[in-house]
Amino acid sequence: MCARLRVLLMAAFLMAASGVALADSFTFDMGDSSWIDTSGTASALEMWADVYGSVGSEVFTLNEGDSYSFLFAQMGTHESDVNPDDLIPGAVTAYVDFDIPSLTGDVDGVTVGFRGGWLGFTQGWDLVWSDPVVVDFAGGGKFSLELSDASIRNGWWVGPDGLFDNAYADISATVTLIDAPAIPEPATISLLGLALAGWAVRRKIMA
Repeated sequence: MCARLRVLLMAAFLMAASGVALADSFTFDMGDSSWIDTSGTASALEMWADVYGSVGSEVFTLNEGDSYSFLFAQMGTHESDVNPDDLIPGAVTAYVDFDIPSLTGDVDGVTVGFRGGWLGFTQGWDLVWSDPVVVDFAGGGKFSLELSDASIRNGWWVGPDGLFDNAYADISATVTLIDAPAIPEPATISLLGLALAGWAVRRKIMA
């Protein structure tokens, strides 16, 4: 039996003997590369989106079943009027970046303009995100990611140069830990490290 195979078998034995600890909590660390793609609204009510800079500094620990919410982005439109073509739904996708765990979760949504009331003076838009997205950890476990729906209504829509130029809606993100990933116990990590170190030394001596 070759040395490498023996070491791998030893590592597997040590992990099986020591087991893994089933964690009931996990610490999330948000990344700074989140963004929202609004290109799908170009032929509808054209939207803009800005992700808050504070997102990248969000660090939080959740127990299984717990949730944490934070301001994610703001969205609005610079269109001066809700025209018939703006009543057609437009697609948006939010890409939420995590440093820990190292992944990006994406959530799809739909925006649509609204025009009603007397002579169509009541105008605005709605944003509806898809159901919470369930994301799997690389090492097992899962969490859900949900973004808040939004709606803007103006009694008199006056466009980007008027009273409601700065009208926008805040979008919140909510992370819920469904199942925490299993993590190796400290003893397992130490023994496995020693085994791999021994294998490396053996290879160097035999070289």
